[in-house]
Amino acid sequence: MATTKVNSEFIAVNAISGTIIADGAITSTHLAANCVDSSELVTGSIDTIHIAANQVTATKIVTNGVLTRHISDDQVTADKIANATITTTQIASNTIATSNVADNAIDGTKIASNSILTRHIDDDQVTGDQLADALTVVTSVTTPLVDAAIVDGENFKINGAQGSDGQVLTSTGSGVAWEAAATTFESLTDTTVSTSDPATNTNPSTGVGTLWLNKNSGNMWCCTNATSNANIWANLGAGSTSYGSDPTGGTITTAGGYKYHTFTSSGTFAAPLAKSGVDVLIVAGGAAGGGR
Repeated sequence: MATTKVNSEFIAVNAISGTIIADGAITSTHLAANCVDSSELVTGSIDTIHIAANQVTATKIVTNGVLTRHISDDQVTADKIANATITTTQIASNTIATSNVADNAIDGTKIASNSILTRHIDDDQVTGDQLADALTVVTSVTTPLVDAAIVDGENFKINGAQGSDGQVLTSTGSGVAWEAAATTFESLTDTTVSTSDPATNTNPSTGVGTLWLNKNSGNMWCCTNATSNANIWANLGAGSTSYGSDPTGGTITTAGGYKYHTFTSSGTFAAPLAKSGVDVLIVAGGAAGGGR
């Protein structure tokens, strides 16, 4: 029996309904490019059983020719859409609602890059059920957000966690993490709170600038020299006791609880830290005796 070809001009509008088309009988080879527009379709007449997998491509769809009223609920599934064939020119503004999209039907392979704009999506139409598990969410913004854009939501997670009450986000420069916020002076990394004073051999791991607080006396010191076993701790408060290197210069002797710096010629007396209770005795050299 000879095959007869019937051109579209011989077919009355809405003459072909879903009941006349065998399941899967219409493939892309039977459709001329851009030959099917909304006027040729009976509302709700095309179901998934009439369309072979991957047969609907961009060349078969008149721009803005498919409206929501032509599609029965949940009839467009992933296997009916060729990869990356849906672009902005194929979608009329605000025509896609959640009722027209089967759950998990849209993944990254079905969407051309940058093809979905806000004008294509009705308000509150994208819910968790409409996103496939494999859909990748962009983690950085490379272009400015639209004016007055608001990022809002509930139960956001960072690195798979929401943190606990009182924690804050900290950055290492290559990532972020939840950590406890500093709530006391003692919790700072470069501060020591103790019941004793620092010493020349304290050797703080945080080096120069480390703070030391004696919570019994209320005195505080700052490490100004972190040389191993020769630390210098300058008193920052009203206290007068500092710790560190003793003054240098002259000939040093100790007697009666005092250290003596004796100069028999020009020299320099150097005190690394402010000292209290310093006594100074100056003895002038005698003149030579006169002769007769």
